[in-house]
Amino acid sequence: MKILVTGHRGFIGQNIWKHFDGQHQLFGYDWDDMQWPTVQKYDAVIHLGAISSTTERDVHKILLSM
Repeated sequence: MKILVTGHRGFIGQNIWKHFDGQHQLFGYDWDDMQWPTVQKYDAVIHLGAISSTTERDVHKILLSM
């Protein structure tokens, strides 16, 4: 199974990655304002990506990360 994991570099994302690694094809996605992943290419998407900074003030950036 092909699985896309957003937030794969975060704490939970890394543990999800370790859990599924070797069992499925895993693909990580790092935020890129100009290029979004084509989710139709994957069998599943695990969305964990978020802005973890508690001091982020750019509301547009925060809303896009949801």
